Amino acid sequence: MKDNNSNAYLNWERFMFLDFETANYDNASACQLAFEVYEHGKVIFSYNQLIKPSPYYFHPFHVSVHGIKPEDVIDAPEFDEVWEEIKPWFNQDTLVIAHNASFDMGVLSKTLDKYEIEKPQFYYGCSVFMLRKMTDYRYPSYSLGKLANQLDISFNHHDAMADAHAIKQIIDKFDNDLPHFTKSAYEKGYRYKKFN
Repeated sequence: MKDNNSNAYLNWERFMFLDFETANYDNASACQLAFEVYEHGKVIFSYNQLIKPSPYYFHPFHVSVHGIKPEDVIDAPEFDEVWEEIKPWFNQDTLVIAHNASFDMGVLSKTLDKYEIEKPQFYYGCSVFMLRKMTDYRYPSYSLGKLANQLDISFNHHDAMADAHAIKQIIDKFDNDLPHFTKSAYEKGYRYKKFN
């Protein structure tokens, strides 16, 4: 699969649904990462890991949102250890999808920078904007919690794995064929971005 165009559609067959939670207002403070990888409609890999942020500081507001406390991650690995385990999944053969992807990709980018880790080459899409295109903006809110509620999907919001899975459940309500859904969004004007 060659990448000659930053706005190309690469006919992906593998898709990752990803979510980060952070310990504080620093985008490099990841404290949980979860993702599911789908190929031919089935989960081929699932990952859910608490992460010990550096510096080891949790803002009370963030704790109130996701419920992860400092003591929950005291024995967890830091991000550089986590990355060694998962980095093979981040490649141009896999389209990464996140809800409000600018946040999650910002967390990944800033955390890689913090640990001076070389950035991988892959494309990503934001399910907020993809779904807006595919539904002709008919829902009053495209926030994950509100959209899920409108579609009668219940989940533990702000748990990274629950959020990642909810993105897939929401997309399935409209089209459970991921290659078709992502290509249709492209044909309606959505453009996938290259991670950098």
